[in-house]
Amino acid sequence: MKIQAYSGLYVDEKMYLIREADEILMIDSVRNADAEAYLENIQPKKIWIALTHEHIDHIYGVNFYKERYLCKVICSEPCAERIESSSKNLAKYREIIFCEKHADAIKTDYFCTADSTFEKEYVWNWKQHILEFMEMPGHSPGSVCIVMDRQAIFSGDTVLKDIETVTRLPGSSRQLFREVTIPRLKKFSPDTMTYPGHGDAGRLGEFCELVKYN
Repeated sequence: MKIQAYSGLYVDEKMYLIREADEILMIDSVRNADAEAYLENIQPKKIWIALTHEHIDHIYGVNFYKERYLCKVICSEPCAERIESSSKNLAKYREIIFCEKHADAIKTDYFCTADSTFEKEYVWNWKQHILEFMEMPGHSPGSVCIVMDRQAIFSGDTVLKDIETVTRLPGSSRQLFREVTIPRLKKFSPDTMTYPGHGDAGRLGEFCELVKYN
């Protein structure tokens, strides 16, 4: 399994692409020239866009790719509800969040929509892979981790390698993060490869919050 990582325009937000035959699995959706050239070259029959959560820096590529390819967006129900609102997905506050860096790439009224949703947990068989979507409250109401074949975790902003999880945003909860999410993550081997929403990948046990609560 080859996981290709691409950085977006703002705060090293990550998008991950996995190709199987004529389909692409896209974890979160950002703009990146190399990724766009790659997709233009291979012309996938379908792109599955799986969202780790609803914040604008992880969804601003959705409409761009939907305009060019057959795409289906999968996310949790709270995420789906919030990506449809520019105040809840934080696009309305882009100038505060990103300090005008490439601000023109995101409209303050940006929103997108989901095609398939789930409550709390969802298991999806894609090609020869098993993907488990697991609710991970704390950073946002719609946050999930996506576990692939029990070998890789796509954590979004639930946990980052060198930065504490942000739980000061609207809908965040440090208490839920500490009481629900950390115990769920600690059920995985600390050696599980983890691909975060910002920064570098690494072993789960190396991630800041897992070290702190160890």
